[in-house]
Amino acid sequence: MKKIVKVFLILILLVGCAEKSKIMSPKEFTEYYFKEIQNVFSEVDFNIADNLSITGEYDDLTYQHYLDNAYNLYKQNPENLDTIMSTYINSAVELYTPQEATDIKRIIPVLKPREYLENVRELTNQREQTRKVLSDDYDEDLVIMYGEDRDSSTSFLFDEDIDELNIERENLFDLSLENFKNIVTNIEKHGDSNIYMITTGGTYEATLILWTELWTKETFPVNGEIIIAIPNRDLLLITGSEDRDGMDKLKEIAKESYESGSYEMSPHLYRWNGEKFQKFTN
Repeated sequence: MKKIVKVFLILILLVGCAEKSKIMSPKEFTEYYFKEIQNVFSEVDFNIADNLSITGEYDDLTYQHYLDNAYNLYKQNPENLDTIMSTYINSAVELYTPQEATDIKRIIPVLKPREYLENVRELTNQREQTRKVLSDDYDEDLVIMYGEDRDSSTSFLFDEDIDELNIERENLFDLSLENFKNIVTNIEKHGDSNIYMITTGGTYEATLILWTELWTKETFPVNGEIIIAIPNRDLLLITGSEDRDGMDKLKEIAKESYESGSYEMSPHLYRWNGEKFQKFTN
């Protein structure tokens, strides 16, 4: 695992070493994305709102496309521009095509930073809709949102959705967590007793902290209490509170990845208290 951590840190440091002349500016990237998405959805009225922000008007609704994460990925991997464009444009398919009824068995909880929820609420208000996004607080920085896991994205739920699906609000978390356990089956643990890394496909790693049965000393025989870092949605690292080397590495990786990676979650470390994770302040 030490080699993995070292390679990971090296990759982070190399992000800023790409030749500037070969990297599109945010304005150029936005214009490029704008042309590409227009070609795919010709019936949608797209407009550039700002650098790394595009609006799409369709079926009396206005959708906001924020390109910050796509641009961050592009800067790290400019040779993968076509793949990044395809991935992000494909995620918009569900906005601009008729959708089938929500599948209750695909509803899952998704951990998000509070800022993400606030952005979604702001967009909802801009559309002059009275629907309320379904969410629960995890702590002061993190929230649990609820969505339907689909092929290329997660479609988040509103309060009216659970009425239509005949789901009791107080049962939503337990129901969605059971679905999550059935859907996320490719969990892999890497590393040793110094630092562990958990992977599960690159989308729901951070959400694994909601799966309480995972967080035992039998699964993670670390030195001291279980400490984690979730700087991005796809990065979940574990060490022990009494492992000085592991703690130092976790702090370094959390800071670097949160500042330079995509889909930021939290720069903090968290301690398992037997029921949930709490921000670790030591």
